[in-house]
Amino acid sequence: MCSSDLWVLVVSGLIAHADGVLEAEECDRLLGILGNEVPPEVYSDWLTFFSDHAALQRRYESMHNPTPAAAPRILQQAWAMALVDGESAEAEIGVLKTIGERLGMNAKSIDERLPSWDADLDSFAETTAEAASWVLSGTGPLPEDDRDDFARFVDRLPTRKDHREELRAMLVLRSRGDLGGEIGKFEPAMRDQCVRLLAPLVHDASDEDNARERFLLLANAAGMSPDAAGRVLEATR
Repeated sequence: MCSSDLWVLVVSGLIAHADGVLEAEECDRLLGILGNEVPPEVYSDWLTFFSDHAALQRRYESMHNPTPAAAPRILQQAWAMALVDGESAEAEIGVLKTIGERLGMNAKSIDERLPSWDADLDSFAETTAEAASWVLSGTGPLPEDDRDDFARFVDRLPTRKDHREELRAMLVLRSRGDLGGEIGKFEPAMRDQCVRLLAPLVHDASDEDNARERFLLLANAAGMSPDAAGRVLEATR
C-alpha cells in the first residue's frame, strides 16, 4: 500500500469517528478502501484498527506528510466517508478542515472544492446504482424479491439522501460495456470500492448464478482481472 493510500484510510477513519459513532456502512467503506489485494483473513485486523479511534489518531500523528500534489486526492477520497450516512455533519467537516490545514489546504480552499467533490460523488453513486440494477436484473425489470436489497444498497452509497431517493427508481439505461467503461474511469480506489459494494448483492440475489455472471462481466469491463473479481466475491460472502 502506498503512502497516499494509507493517508486516505487513516483520514477516512478519523472522519468516520468524528460524530462519536462508527457505523457499519462506514466500516464497509473503510474495508473497501483497502482494495482487493488484501488477504481476507487480514480484514479483521484492519477492522480492529479502524474501530480504535485512539490508534487511528496515533497513526495520524506519526505519519510523514504526503506530497502537496497528493493532498487534494486524499481529502476528496476522505470526504466520501462524510456522506456515507447521506449527510455531512459539522464535526466531520471540522475534522476534514483540520487535516487539510496540516496538508497545506486551508478551510477556504476546501469550501471552494466541496461542490465539485459532491458532484463527483453523485456521479459515482449514480453509476454504481445503475451497475447494481444491472447485476440484479440485466436489462429487465428489477425482480420483486431483489427490490429491498437494491434499496438497502442505495442507502449505503456516499451521496445526499434526496439523491438516494432518485436512485431507488433507477432503470438500466446503458449496456454492460458502457457501465464497465464508466466504472473503469474511476480513480482506482473508487473503482475497487464500487466493485466491492456490488459483490454482496450477488450472494443475496434471487438469481444468484446469473447475478454472479453479470458481476464478473462488469468487473472485467471495468478493467479488473477475473481473479481479483473472484477474490472480492469470496471476501464479501
